[in-house]
Amino acid sequence: MHIKDTTHIIKEIVRSNIIGLFPSLLNRIGYSPFSATLQITSRCSAKCKTCTHWTVKEHDELTTEEWKNVILSLKKNNVMFIGISGGDIILREDIFELISFCTSNALHVGVTLNGYTVTEKISKSLMKTNINSISLSLDDLGDKFSEIRSVNNASDKVIRTLRLLKKFNQGRTKISLGMTVMRSTIDSIKDVVTFGIQNNLPVGFSLIHFTHYFSDTPFSREQYQLSQAEQKKLHEQVRWLARMHRKYPNLCPNLVVLEYMYKYFHDYYQKRTLCYQTLLDPCIQPNGDVRPCCSMESVGNVKEQDINQILKSDKCITLLKKSLFKDCPGCSCRYPFNLRVSIRANIREYLLRLGIVKL
Repeated sequence: MHIKDTTHIIKEIVRSNIIGLFPSLLNRIGYSPFSATLQITSRCSAKCKTCTHWTVKEHDELTTEEWKNVILSLKKNNVMFIGISGGDIILREDIFELISFCTSNALHVGVTLNGYTVTEKISKSLMKTNINSISLSLDDLGDKFSEIRSVNNASDKVIRTLRLLKKFNQGRTKISLGMTVMRSTIDSIKDVVTFGIQNNLPVGFSLIHFTHYFSDTPFSREQYQLSQAEQKKLHEQVRWLARMHRKYPNLCPNLVVLEYMYKYFHDYYQKRTLCYQTLLDPCIQPNGDVRPCCSMESVGNVKEQDINQILKSDKCITLLKKSLFKDCPGCSCRYPFNLRVSIRANIREYLLRLGIVKL
């Protein structure tokens, strides 16, 4: 990453934190997201109990050219990071063209794959796009994962995809595992992380939520609720992960992430903690609807307006102010752009390492 890019990111994070303290400044000093999430399809090869994408009957998706126009507009507005997800993004025949379009325009691209439809040919094509990062979803190494995803031999398929991606990776692409922590997978944390360590794969954690427009299912809500015994079990896993982080700092999440994980299952909303995700990472749905984040309502559609017009519209600004006052559904984003939270958490991590405080 160039110094200019780093400077821009720091500038926007600082600006978002100032706006967070004084929301009335939003109209005067504006905001400029440096990242965007493109959910390019709701079609999927799985029927996850935590998601509603696969239940969509009719698929109104942007065309290849429409997505390219969106990407160019985002770049014009200083967006540097593009996250692509679905559904199963491999079901879009133009997926390699779209990723290559992003990388050829000097955008950093990361995708999330479920790994069920990846073949040797697809792996080779994916790596030819010069993609920056790939996260493979893996919640468990056994039947539990198949049950959650409603896919036979789900973990075997992910592991096969992993081997194919490694085979064709020329060292340019960071490959990692993404695990969703929920009631059913607490016992699987050690197995998945150990597998990641053995295969030199970083493991990131998503936390079960039910606030995104596609994730509000009875199963998701049920999986968030932990008994006292399950809370204790999660705490034990978090402490184990902290030890693993000390041994494998590049493969296991840091203590800031781990501590948030434990707190999240006590209070997902965290009313007093302000979130600036809406100012820095908008979400664009398959049909072109734009949301300040995936938990907020739509503020416009790229088929009708340019993305810049949408993000500066009165409707969007009104919704942003609501989110700044924490008048939002909540989520599990960990508040990475909140400087007060990050500074406090990093000080606590330092104290944890010194043994002055305990996790």
